Amino acid sequence: TNNIDDGFYISNADENNISNNIITNSFQGIDIYEGNSTIMENNTISNCNYGCYLAYTNNSLVFSNYFINNSIQAYDSGINNQWDNGSIGNYWSDYWNTYFGVDLDDDGIGDIPYNITGSAKSQDRYPIWDDGPGENHPPVWDQTPSDQTLELSVSFSYDLNASDTSGIDTYWINDSIAFQIDSNGLITNITTLFIGKYWLEISVNDTYDNILSTTITITVEPTSGPSWDPQPVDQIVEYGDPLNYNVNAVDISGVDSYWINDTTNFQINNEGLITNAVLLSIRTYWLEINVNDTLGYTNSALINILVQDLTPPYWVTTPSNQSLDFGLSLSYDVSAIDPSGIDQYWVNDTNIFQIDSNGLITNKSVLTIRVYWLEINVNDTYGNILSIVIKITIQDNIDPTWDETPTNRTVELGSLFSYDVNASDQVGIDHYWVNDTSHFEIDANGVITNKISLSLITYSLKIRAYDSSDNYCEIIIQVVVEDTTSPSWVEIPSDIEINVNIPLNYDINASDLAGIDYYWINDTTNFQINNNGLITYALDLSIGVYWLEVRAYDSSDNFCSATFKITIKSSGGGGGGGIPGYSIFPCLIFATLSLLVIFISKRRKIKNI
Repeated sequence: TNNIDDGFYISNADENNISNNIITNSFQGIDIYEGNSTIMENNTISNCNYGCYLAYTNNSLVFSNYFINNSIQAYDSGINNQWDNGSIGNYWSDYWNTYFGVDLDDDGIGDIPYNITGSAKSQDRYPIWDDGPGENHPPVWDQTPSDQTLELSVSFSYDLNASDTSGIDTYWINDSIAFQIDSNGLITNITTLFIGKYWLEISVNDTYDNILSTTITITVEPTSGPSWDPQPVDQIVEYGDPLNYNVNAVDISGVDSYWINDTTNFQINNEGLITNAVLLSIRTYWLEINVNDTLGYTNSALINILVQDLTPPYWVTTPSNQSLDFGLSLSYDVSAIDPSGIDQYWVNDTNIFQIDSNGLITNKSVLTIRVYWLEINVNDTYGNILSIVIKITIQDNIDPTWDETPTNRTVELGSLFSYDVNASDQVGIDHYWVNDTSHFEIDANGVITNKISLSLITYSLKIRAYDSSDNYCEIIIQVVVEDTTSPSWVEIPSDIEINVNIPLNYDINASDLAGIDYYWINDTTNFQINNNGLITYALDLSIGVYWLEVRAYDSSDNFCSATFKITIKSSGGGGGGGIPGYSIFPCLIFATLSLLVIFISKRRKIKNI
């Protein structure tokens, strides 16, 4: 009761059982930090800042406890803590008037869960029900009154407190000749107390006259010095760790002060806590501890404090697995520290690695692509060893590079395609790859060829070069198939003679890899030519000589050309020479100019090619 800190404080201890306690007027009634699997039952906690505080505490059970008038009844930031045992939870003094719970079936268990403050968002599913004003429950002691002992001539003062949801009305005691109790529950003596035992019945009633009673014994003893509780014992301290040893003495008149003989290396406070004043060397210290009570009586104890070094060094940063690109050098610092100092570092694989006196690991030889398992050890000046095993993975994360960046290519229709691409990598090129394996293939040296005849289109070709670690460089090029070759005559058109009034059916044929798109004729007044190269009359023609230029075009507008004459003669075999309506001389001039035009056209085409 009346603690400026915690009623109970537990840290880093599991499987605790806290039961049958009364805790009041403390900062935190029960404070557990990292105390897993703890059971708390049948405790009364009242008038505290926090009734119960669970921090980083998991898998604990809290039930059948009474939380009364605490600023924050309970706090939970742990995992899987249970605030009931499946059938009964805890009593919460603010349940019926602040949280507004109900007990409709009047079974003594609230029908609405009670929410526990904190990040865990826990609930008491079966809160103990109290009907509030008008109830018939007696008060409860904040801390169960206990028997008291005091020395002769010392005044008696004992503060006890009770709580009730309806409020406390009065305290009273049976022996009002030797003792008195005030409205706050403070019992004092009103006469001199002599050596012996006093039996005192204490009662308290609430505002509904429900009464709680108990009887205690007050023993008055002769005066003596303080006694140790428990007796101080020898201590062992790890070198570099602080000493925190609490000695406790009790005395009926009260403890006045503690003191020790060695104030150079140690210090002790008024609560009996012994700490080191300086860094303690590795050796044995003899320490005399003294305590005196308020009447000047003393007691002493002699202990030895052994300072030793049994703790290995510890890593500044725990070494972790390392990954390194092939071709790079390893430089990895694994520093450790120890209060007594570091003696040496060493590694198991000294053929490939080395470690200096500061913990810097480097490679002695070229590291190949593989996994190395490395044991690292460090020992302090007292032979304590710290070890760890890490793996060092040498990997290839660098893509190959093109020796010369592949570029778009052009290939003539009907020609074979062959293009050599080359890449380099520090571990070598494993294979090449193209996306279009229906039309192209690439060999191990990077030579791309066509597998089948290429059509007159543009192919988008993705090319990759892979190394043995499956890294690759990639590029997309365009392979343009073009047609710049003119068609050729299957048989060169030649001059023909035909009798007048006889139909003309002259078939000319050309061929091309891309196929013939259409035929063309210069004289569309007198003749016509269809898509199959068949020349016919456009109208009835007179006897004479007709000069024709014909062309065959492919889909790329390449063409072949031929000039020939068609002579229409009389059916009698004679014939007027010349073209009807023209003299012979102008006809000769026209034929000469036509041949000249054809010659110039071909010269330009050849030059353009």
